[in-house]
Amino acid sequence: MIWSDKKTILAKETNIGDIIIAIHPTETSIQSGPNYTVVKKHSNCIEVIEDWHNQTKFFDNNMQVDLKLTEAEYHNKYLEEAKAVAYAMDHEMYDMGDACHEMWNGWIDTNPYDMASNAKDNHIMIVGWFKLSIQKWDGDLDIGIVAEDEDGERFWCHASSEWFENWKEYYPELY
Repeated sequence: MIWSDKKTILAKETNIGDIIIAIHPTETSIQSGPNYTVVKKHSNCIEVIEDWHNQTKFFDNNMQVDLKLTEAEYHNKYLEEAKAVAYAMDHEMYDMGDACHEMWNGWIDTNPYDMASNAKDNHIMIVGWFKLSIQKWDGDLDIGIVAEDEDGERFWCHASSEWFENWKEYYPELY
C-alpha cells in the first residue's frame, strides 16, 4: 500500500486498534511521522500509543486523522483495476509488439491489487506478457510484462512467471 491508500476521518470516528498514519493538527497542515495505535477513547479525545517511542499521546476528538485502509477496503478500492491486471496477466502475447524495453519496473508486483494500485498511480495499463526467447542474465526472469502509458506508448520489463503462477488460486475473485 502506498501513501494515497488511506482514509481521512475525525479522531472520534476511530476504533481501538486503528493505526493512524498521519494527523491534521490544523486544516492546512498534515503531520506524518510515527504511526499511532488507538488504545482508548475518551469523551473529548482519543488516547494513542506512538510507535517510535512507545509514548502515550492524546488527540482531540475533532482533529482529522489519516488511517491506513484495511485489507478489505484496499481490495474493494482496487477490485476493478486488479481484475484488469489479472486478465492481462492471464493472456500471453506472441511477442512484445512495438513495446520498447524499459528499466523502470516499480509498477510490477506479485500481488495483483498492489500491481493495480501501482499502475493506477503511474497512469499506465498492463497489457499482457510474453515469453523471453533469450535469457541475458538471471534465468528466473523468463517473461516480459507489457504496459501502456497515457500516450499509448508501450514498454516492457523483465519479470518471473513464477511471481504470477498462483494468482487464480489466491485471488479467485479476480477471475
